Amino acid sequence: MTQKSKHPPGSAQRWPMKLMGSAARYPSYSLQKGPPAAELKALKNPPVIDLVQSRDDFADAAGVVAELDLVIMTDSAVAHLAGAMGKPVWLLLNRGPYWIWGSRPVTTAWYASLHKYTQTEWNDWQELFDQCSDGLMHYKDARLAGRKDA
Repeated sequence: MTQKSKHPPGSAQRWPMKLMGSAARYPSYSLQKGPPAAELKALKNPPVIDLVQSRDDFADAAGVVAELDLVIMTDSAVAHLAGAMGKPVWLLLNRGPYWIWGSRPVTTAWYASLHKYTQTEWNDWQELFDQCSDGLMHYKDARLAGRKDA
Protein backbone atom coordinates (compact mmCIF):
# COMPACT_ATOMS: atom_id res chain seq x y z
CA MET A 1 0.00 0.00 0.00
CA THR A 2 1.33 3.39 -0.90
CA GLN A 3 0.22 6.93 -1.62
CA LYS A 4 1.68 10.22 -2.74
CA SER A 5 3.96 11.62 -0.08
CA LYS A 6 3.93 15.26 -1.19
CA HIS A 7 0.38 15.79 0.01
CA PRO A 8 -0.19 16.75 3.67
CA PRO A 9 -2.19 14.51 6.01
CA GLY A 10 -5.92 15.12 5.64
CA SER A 11 -5.62 16.29 2.03
CA ALA A 12 -7.79 14.85 -0.71
CA GLN A 13 -4.86 12.73 -1.91
CA ARG A 14 -3.78 11.13 1.41
CA TRP A 15 -5.52 8.74 3.70
CA PRO A 16 -4.81 8.73 7.45
CA MET A 17 -2.23 6.02 8.12
CA LYS A 18 -4.23 4.77 11.10
CA LEU A 19 -6.64 3.26 8.56
CA MET A 20 -3.92 0.80 7.62
CA GLY A 21 -5.02 -1.23 10.63
CA SER A 22 -7.99 -2.54 8.62
CA ALA A 23 -5.51 -4.36 6.38
CA ALA A 24 -3.78 -5.96 9.36
CA ARG A 25 -5.44 -9.33 8.93
CA TYR A 26 -3.57 -9.77 5.64
CA PRO A 27 0.18 -9.59 5.07
CA SER A 28 0.74 -6.00 3.95
CA TYR A 29 3.80 -4.15 2.73
CA SER A 30 4.57 -0.46 2.39
CA LEU A 31 6.56 1.30 -0.31
CA GLN A 32 5.99 4.67 1.40
CA LYS A 33 8.61 7.36 1.37
CA GLY A 34 8.66 10.78 2.97
CA PRO A 35 6.10 12.01 5.51
CA PRO A 36 3.67 9.06 5.10
CA ALA A 37 6.50 6.64 5.94
CA ALA A 38 7.25 8.57 9.13
CA GLU A 39 3.53 8.66 9.98
CA LEU A 40 3.32 4.90 9.48
CA LYS A 41 6.39 4.27 11.66
CA ALA A 42 4.85 6.41 14.40
CA LEU A 43 1.89 4.02 14.70
CA LYS A 44 1.98 1.62 17.60
CA ASN A 45 2.70 -1.82 16.12
CA PRO A 46 2.51 -0.76 12.45
CA PRO A 47 0.32 -3.27 10.59
CA VAL A 48 2.62 -3.42 7.56
CA ILE A 49 6.17 -4.40 6.68
CA ASP A 50 8.17 -1.41 5.46
CA LEU A 51 9.97 -2.15 2.18
CA VAL A 52 11.22 1.37 1.51
CA GLN A 53 14.83 0.43 2.35
CA SER A 54 14.80 -1.98 -0.60
CA ARG A 55 13.68 0.75 -2.98
CA ASP A 56 16.08 3.34 -4.37
CA ASP A 57 14.69 3.85 -7.86
CA PHE A 58 11.94 2.77 -10.25
CA ALA A 59 13.72 -0.46 -11.15
CA ASP A 60 13.78 -1.39 -7.45
CA ALA A 61 10.08 -0.48 -7.16
CA ALA A 62 9.31 -2.71 -10.16
CA GLY A 63 11.19 -5.56 -8.50
CA VAL A 64 9.15 -5.19 -5.31
CA VAL A 65 5.84 -4.83 -7.20
CA ALA A 66 6.64 -7.97 -9.20
CA GLU A 67 6.63 -9.97 -5.96
CA LEU A 68 3.28 -8.62 -4.70
CA ASP A 69 -0.09 -10.26 -5.28
CA LEU A 70 -2.03 -7.00 -5.22
CA VAL A 71 -1.18 -3.29 -5.03
CA ILE A 72 -3.56 -0.99 -3.13
CA MET A 73 -2.75 2.71 -3.33
CA THR A 74 -3.72 6.25 -4.20
CA ASP A 75 -2.85 7.90 -7.50
CA SER A 76 0.92 7.88 -7.94
CA ALA A 77 3.65 6.70 -10.28
CA VAL A 78 3.68 3.28 -8.60
CA ALA A 79 0.02 2.80 -9.66
CA HIS A 80 1.06 3.35 -13.26
CA LEU A 81 4.09 1.08 -12.85
CA ALA A 82 2.03 -1.76 -11.36
CA GLY A 83 -0.70 -1.32 -13.98
CA ALA A 84 1.85 -1.36 -16.81
CA MET A 85 3.30 -4.55 -15.33
CA GLY A 86 -0.17 -6.14 -15.38
CA LYS A 87 -0.29 -6.46 -11.59
CA PRO A 88 -3.71 -6.19 -9.97
CA VAL A 89 -4.06 -2.62 -8.67
CA TRP A 90 -6.82 -1.24 -6.50
CA LEU A 91 -6.61 2.50 -6.91
CA LEU A 92 -8.16 4.56 -4.11
CA LEU A 93 -9.31 7.89 -5.51
CA ASN A 94 -10.76 11.00 -3.94
CA ARG A 95 -14.19 12.30 -4.95
CA GLY A 96 -12.71 14.40 -7.77
CA PRO A 97 -9.90 12.25 -9.21
CA TYR A 98 -7.31 13.34 -11.72
CA TRP A 99 -8.83 13.41 -15.23
CA ILE A 100 -6.41 10.77 -16.54
CA TRP A 101 -8.36 8.02 -14.77
CA GLY A 102 -11.37 8.70 -16.98
CA SER A 103 -15.07 8.60 -16.32
CA ARG A 104 -15.60 4.83 -16.25
CA PRO A 105 -16.95 3.92 -12.82
CA VAL A 106 -14.56 1.07 -11.97
CA THR A 107 -12.14 0.44 -14.84
CA THR A 108 -9.73 2.55 -16.82
CA ALA A 109 -8.68 2.55 -20.46
CA TRP A 110 -5.03 2.53 -19.38
CA TYR A 111 -4.63 -0.71 -17.46
CA ALA A 112 -6.83 -3.80 -17.61
CA SER A 113 -5.60 -4.95 -14.19
CA LEU A 114 -6.56 -1.72 -12.41
CA HIS A 115 -9.78 -1.38 -10.39
CA LYS A 116 -10.84 2.09 -9.22
CA TYR A 117 -12.42 2.78 -5.85
CA THR A 118 -13.73 6.36 -5.80
CA GLN A 119 -15.05 8.19 -2.74
CA THR A 120 -18.74 9.09 -2.73
CA GLU A 121 -18.10 11.70 -0.03
CA TRP A 122 -15.11 14.07 -0.02
CA ASN A 123 -12.22 12.82 2.11
CA ASP A 124 -14.07 9.69 3.23
CA TRP A 125 -11.15 7.27 3.12
CA GLN A 126 -12.84 4.96 5.65
CA GLU A 127 -15.48 4.15 3.03
CA LEU A 128 -12.78 3.01 0.59
CA PHE A 129 -10.89 1.02 3.22
CA ASP A 130 -14.14 -0.74 4.16
CA GLN A 131 -14.73 -1.60 0.48
CA CYS A 132 -11.17 -2.85 0.15
CA SER A 133 -11.46 -4.91 3.32
CA ASP A 134 -14.56 -6.62 1.91
CA GLY A 135 -12.86 -6.98 -1.46
CA LEU A 136 -9.77 -8.54 0.11
CA MET A 137 -11.87 -11.32 1.61
CA HIS A 138 -13.30 -12.17 -1.82
CA TYR A 139 -9.90 -11.75 -3.48
CA LYS A 140 -8.29 -14.16 -1.02
CA ASP A 141 -11.08 -16.72 -1.43
CA ALA A 142 -10.85 -16.52 -5.22
CA ARG A 143 -7.07 -16.90 -5.14
CA LEU A 144 -7.30 -19.90 -2.81
CA ALA A 145 -9.88 -21.45 -5.15
CA GLY A 146 -7.50 -20.86 -8.07
CA ARG A 147 -9.90 -18.57 -9.91
CA LYS A 148 -8.46 -16.02 -12.30
CA ASP A 149 -11.11 -13.41 -11.46
CA ALA A 150 -9.17 -12.52 -8.33
